[in-house]
Amino acid sequence: MGYQRLAPIHSVHEDDPEFSEGIDAFVVGLGEWIDTLQDAHAAGDFETLVARAAAQALAATTLGYPGLSDAARQVVRAAEDGEDENSRKAIGDLIELVQRVRLGHRSAA
Repeated sequence: MGYQRLAPIHSVHEDDPEFSEGIDAFVVGLGEWIDTLQDAHAAGDFETLVARAAAQALAATTLGYPGLSDAARQVVRAAEDGEDENSRKAIGDLIELVQRVRLGHRSAA
């Protein structure tokens, strides 16, 4: 199984100057956000996991990343159900999308 390049994800608002600063700040903060989710999951703190994922889902929707928003909402659903393994998988799926968003943002700059 060889290396497969991830396809970049771009904001639907990437060409709109009104969104550029917000998109920049959002994408820069994605790494820290993922760290927070992973830390909350590792600690069994599903309340923080739900709150942080829900807030970022809303931000992703606003800034034109609907797929990322859907993935964050999947984390929320799994965490609300208290499903440790489902939460872990949802976070893993989210990490892949975050990588693709970061690739898309760098290629748009």
